[in-house]
Amino acid sequence: MVVVNKRGVSKTAVVPGEQNPASWVSKYGSITFNQIGREYPFGGMNEAGLVVEQMWLDATEYPEPDSRPVVGELQWIQYQLDNFSSVAEVIASDSLVRICSGGATLHYLVCDREGNAATIEFIEGRMIAHTGEELPARVLTNSTYAECLGYLKQHVGFGGGTPMPDSRASEDRFVRAAAAVKNYNSEVPSDVAIEDAIIEPVDYAFQTLESVAQGDATRWSIVYDIPEGRIHFRTLVGPDIKTVRLDDFDFGCESPVKVLDIHSEAAGSVSADFVDYTTAANRKLVEATFEQYTEAGLFGQMPGEETIDRFANYPETLPCAHPEDQ
Repeated sequence: MVVVNKRGVSKTAVVPGEQNPASWVSKYGSITFNQIGREYPFGGMNEAGLVVEQMWLDATEYPEPDSRPVVGELQWIQYQLDNFSSVAEVIASDSLVRICSGGATLHYLVCDREGNAATIEFIEGRMIAHTGEELPARVLTNSTYAECLGYLKQHVGFGGGTPMPDSRASEDRFVRAAAAVKNYNSEVPSDVAIEDAIIEPVDYAFQTLESVAQGDATRWSIVYDIPEGRIHFRTLVGPDIKTVRLDDFDFGCESPVKVLDIHSEAAGSVSADFVDYTTAANRKLVEATFEQYTEAGLFGQMPGEETIDRFANYPETLPCAHPEDQ
């Protein structure tokens, strides 16, 4: 489900056990891609141009309990999009909240409108952020950034003699993605026609994603055009590229939340195809996702109604904040 999230919403995280949940009021609206229901995004972009995306990382170890309020690994994404506009603010937020696990071990790729980028990982219980000169390749797969960077340096074009790999292994995909980013040419020679010199950057980004796709296991591809405030995406079910513009949406808290089935058959601009959010639609998504997770062996058994209710009904507990709370 593609979700239009509102600014001015009062939120309290859902966390396991007796931990102290983080509370906040969303400062920015955003558009996110949600597989486990509204407020649990896998990635997205806010109206300030901040983008956060996640990938699986077996090596992840989240922090041990301390005095910081807590937010789960997916709500951490929404927390960042709700509150911040820059990579630096996301990194600094580690002093404000502690991320805890709801069962997924993740790491994150973050970028902002100023062109800054960072990878954020939690290794041996502490945040490890690579940014600036420590981020020579602005890509991420399913291995730690340090492991991938060491492997990258063994290859042609990055200081080593090993030819370009072609397997679907995480570190090999990292090398191909890094090479694609490095080789993109945005400069047009004066004596060459533009159409003969460069590939349009959004198309190039989709080609890069194709080069690291993992067959049917890659269910969707998303390209964030931050300067233009546009998000382009396509799925295995709906391969035509769909585009949404953040400027097309009302992020005010009082207007209805809008959503779109990611498998919509529409193509091109799909902003007008969004419909009003309903709890029933959210429940349908949660149930379908949990069923597929169970069939894939991620759950020992299908979660019970209490768990499904918690995910499906959670957005109903998030009111618009009073002006004095914002």
